[in-house]
Amino acid sequence: MTIRKKWGLLSLLILLVIGIIGCTEKANENTSTPKEENTSSIDKKKDEKDKATIETEIKEMLKVHEDAYNKEDIDTYMSTMSQSSALLEQTKQMTQLLFDSFDVQVEFTDIKITTSTEASATVEIIQKTVSKKPNPDFQDNITTATHFLVKEDNKWRISASTLKKITDLKGNPIQQKT
Repeated sequence: MTIRKKWGLLSLLILLVIGIIGCTEKANENTSTPKEENTSSIDKKKDEKDKATIETEIKEMLKVHEDAYNKEDIDTYMSTMSQSSALLEQTKQMTQLLFDSFDVQVEFTDIKITTSTEASATVEIIQKTVSKKPNPDFQDNITTATHFLVKEDNKWRISASTLKKITDLKGNPIQQKT
């Protein structure tokens, strides 16, 4: 693999690096019992309001995350990461290396909250990453990933991510060559 492709792939992976700590906790599945089905309409409206509040808070945090990356503001960017991650300092160092090496613009083109509770959430994102100026060492791309979020100090933070797919801007898979 050429150095150019290594840096391009490395940058893609690091954009999503947040300290892989093996977040395997699943949000409770929606399993209702007959007792739960008798919930009053007031409780249902409260639940819908709570869910809307959670969604708004998560989307606001992801916007801060995206903006901080684009401004290369490492402190704000890291404030959106779980502070309990064992790899927090490594994530900070690798992200700073990316800031120093590449001038890219990221945009979350789609955000879908797949599960959420008051303490955790799972979010699927589609992220478009393009170089702000021609760079032979970076390939513009679209990344599909899942972020696992936790609520710490009453703030949503990214605790882990999994990469699902990376394509070029035309939708062709970017494959790592060995």
